[in-house]
Amino acid sequence: MRKYFDFIFGNAYEIDAKEAESRLREKYPLLLHDDERIEVAFKDRGGMGRDKQYFTSHRILIKDGKGIGSKRKNYLSVPYESILAFSVQSAGVLDGDVELFVYSSAYPPFKVDFAKHNVDIYQIYQYLNIMVNFGVSRGTSDEIDPTPPNMDQKQSGFGNVLDWLGDNNKQVDALEIEKTFKEECPIFL
Repeated sequence: MRKYFDFIFGNAYEIDAKEAESRLREKYPLLLHDDERIEVAFKDRGGMGRDKQYFTSHRILIKDGKGIGSKRKNYLSVPYESILAFSVQSAGVLDGDVELFVYSSAYPPFKVDFAKHNVDIYQIYQYLNIMVNFGVSRGTSDEIDPTPPNMDQKQSGFGNVLDWLGDNNKQVDALEIEKTFKEECPIFL
């Protein structure tokens, strides 16, 4: 039943990366660079679909089959250098998929749905943490003080209630949060 829902909703399953690379090189010999390797591969519709997502050593490559019989194909190539941000969404109780959102300077944002029981979304998150170079300065070179104003002042009880109602943020201990993200939700290296 689970695979049926994954087929209906287009959730991707992980497939063998070596086999996917071999088939891609055989069918389209010029699509991958000589030194490019497919490291992780996925196929949608519960592993029975025509669309595929490849995470290579150089980029994310998305194959989108078009038309009857998938004769026409679109390939989206998103180099890791062009990725500005990415996020993941874990599955809820009744949700059958986990999602990856990618924001690139080269292409509009896109989303990939994965089957929650077949794909560990946090491994994909860690993989992208390694592949995407966030050390490159892309914004202003102005120095910004990271400490919000008045953080050392005590707030009244009424102010705390207003913050809670307004969904306002407050400063928390960075080491405590880092520990949480490493142990409970392993998204940090």
